[in-house]
Amino acid sequence: MIKSIKEISTTDIMVGGTSACSGCGMLIGLKCVLKVLGENTCICNPASCSTLLSMFPHSPFNCSWIHTAFECMGSTASGIRHSLDAQGKDMNVVVYAGDGGTADIGMQSLSHAAYCDEDIIYIEYDNNCYGNTGGQWSSQTMTGASTKTKINSNMDIPKNMEKIMASTNPNAYIATANISYPVDFMNKVEKAKNHKGFSFIHLIVPCVTNWIFETQYTIEIGKLTDKCGAFPLFEIENRILTLSKKYDKLEHVDKWTSSQGRFKTITPEAKDKLQTFVYERMAELKERNGKVFV
Repeated sequence: MIKSIKEISTTDIMVGGTSACSGCGMLIGLKCVLKVLGENTCICNPASCSTLLSMFPHSPFNCSWIHTAFECMGSTASGIRHSLDAQGKDMNVVVYAGDGGTADIGMQSLSHAAYCDEDIIYIEYDNNCYGNTGGQWSSQTMTGASTKTKINSNMDIPKNMEKIMASTNPNAYIATANISYPVDFMNKVEKAKNHKGFSFIHLIVPCVTNWIFETQYTIEIGKLTDKCGAFPLFEIENRILTLSKKYDKLEHVDKWTSSQGRFKTITPEAKDKLQTFVYERMAELKERNGKVFV
């Protein structure tokens, strides 16, 4: 396990330039994943921002990469896993999919892969919207945020993917992660790699374009997301939940929401609902810390 940033490998599986936005959280997350898993990896990608990284005849990857439609990445990755097993090939099979391709359009094939305990790592990189097609609302869009399809404050609560996955497969390795804490994230990828069966990591990735902030603040925005409790870090192993941090004192959501243009029109009602959601979810996680999650 990695103890500090100094121990992170300097070898990059991604080389050259990409078409990703400057300061892209999705790209930072994928680089971290490949530093852990190496070249012996097949990245499976549904329609999403990361689709633009590898377009024939150009690719920044020194590993295998496959792209298919929005709705079928769970089944695609499962098929690849079974094909490799039949050939006696030991290879990491990883889905790297956005929140739209995971929590919404891709939910049916993801659910089946989880239920069947397929030996794959599914990473949901969550930028709270359909980022590649203009920034539309998804079921992971944060309460109070505005999107291209919900112009004023979104009043919905984000779908709880960890609870859904834990209910679908109690034996799965499940974790949340944040690109602003790469050591924690990479150690969770390592655990997923060593777990026999289905693993799910929910990764929050600040989005310069759709969260609306300057490119140099990606890491800072990610840390603010954690400090106010909007996206807490934890993992579930053998059904037991463990918080990755103590979260003794949360910042008010004001500092986080004021750092992003997507909250520019947030209403007092929406901000109260967001703060209540944060407090209630954190209270539930603390109450279940060290206990069976579902």
